[in-house]
Amino acid sequence: MNGAELDSGFDQYRKLAEAGIGGYIIFGGKLPVVREAVRELNRAAGRPLLVMSDLEQGLGQHVDGGTLFPPAMAMAMATCGHDLAGAEMFRAAVAAVRDEALDAGINVILAPVADVHTNPSNPIICTRAYGNDPAEVSWFVREHVRAIQQGGTVAACAKHFPGHGDTAIDSHLSLPLLAMDEARLEAVELAPFRAAIDAGVSMIMAGHLRVDAFDDELPATLSHPVIDGLLRRKLGFDGVVITDAMNMGAITGRYGEARACLMALIAGCDIILHPDDPMAAAREIAGAWEHVEARFIEAEQRVEHLRAMLAAHGTPSPPDYTANEKLAETLSFKALRVRKGETHIEGDETVIVIDDDNRENDSIFLNALRAKHPGIRGMAANEFAGGDVVVALFSKVAAWKGRSGLSDESGKLLDGILKSAGKSTVISFGCPSILDGVSADALVDAWWTGGPAQRAAARLLGDAP
Repeated sequence: MNGAELDSGFDQYRKLAEAGIGGYIIFGGKLPVVREAVRELNRAAGRPLLVMSDLEQGLGQHVDGGTLFPPAMAMAMATCGHDLAGAEMFRAAVAAVRDEALDAGINVILAPVADVHTNPSNPIICTRAYGNDPAEVSWFVREHVRAIQQGGTVAACAKHFPGHGDTAIDSHLSLPLLAMDEARLEAVELAPFRAAIDAGVSMIMAGHLRVDAFDDELPATLSHPVIDGLLRRKLGFDGVVITDAMNMGAITGRYGEARACLMALIAGCDIILHPDDPMAAAREIAGAWEHVEARFIEAEQRVEHLRAMLAAHGTPSPPDYTANEKLAETLSFKALRVRKGETHIEGDETVIVIDDDNRENDSIFLNALRAKHPGIRGMAANEFAGGDVVVALFSKVAAWKGRSGLSDESGKLLDGILKSAGKSTVISFGCPSILDGVSADALVDAWWTGGPAQRAAARLLGDAP
């Protein structure tokens, strides 16, 4: 459901609800509009729908009016996992995400990311993962699941099974491969999913990736050995299995969307997520009914159990959005990692922004610096001729992009600036691998591009030493 187009496209969503569609995944929109749309669609369906969203960073990731929290890797850095105060702060943040989601009508949060980020070149996971240590990732995944599902009003979904962290290809574009043996998968990739299952996670998302140790032909989403054999029988998961979005290139480029939806059901998936043409998928399944009826009934029973469980609980009190915003700001500052050097600036530096995604989201950082140091000068990269400099690198970890590091063009701009700079400070608002090999005097990881991260970085540079 494109929340930004509800005015013009709502009839389409209503017709799907009346036809028996199971629910929606929400992208975009304003909070009051989304909230009312979900209520109306539940009325049209005549039963409680499963309304989902990829709220890895909170409601603000997709719904205007919600809070935007730091990504998982930054949250891990900010809260230090097993430290008591940090653990409580982490749980409070996840609880805030849960309560805001429910306020918008969302009852399934497609998080936590249970992938272990072991490949620095991974173009799609990176800061979305809690880190590169399986034990640490498992701790955060377990606590994340428990915090989301406390009270029984919202379901969590661990993803992307059996682990997308050691891939070099974005599955939105093509099919990644996990070529390691079963022992390695058991020790690294599967550990956080075991933790999620132990915590009682309601849903697990199958990833669009081939796992040769279990099936050297089909991606996990379409693989009976992976879904039924590994996840169901070996790991003992009896909750709902959902596919990753079925309009992604790893699937559509090889199998065709409708056929792949049928294959996913046969493999053991219970929910088909986000085909571009849901009615074509329904027709494909209906056409094979005599072969899939038993599997369909099994899937339906799991989904109806989840639907009934979520509908049985009352609605909590409205969230405190102001308090949640303050918590996001605190976490963003605590997450900052100074890799090298002295970060305090004098106030007469030149600030250069390299926005690798052309999103024009960098003014918050510059304005926050100028609030403390009016002498700060903003300058385009190609105009810099020397002197002390602060370089802000904006590069968002995003689907369909195909990389997590800087583009070649942005990398060349950065190299040219540093060669002619005096004292240099470089801040990465993106994946930490961006700063690997950068030869500046000071290096800072800010992890993500959002306003809280920009204000936190400006505060770090502007505070007195």
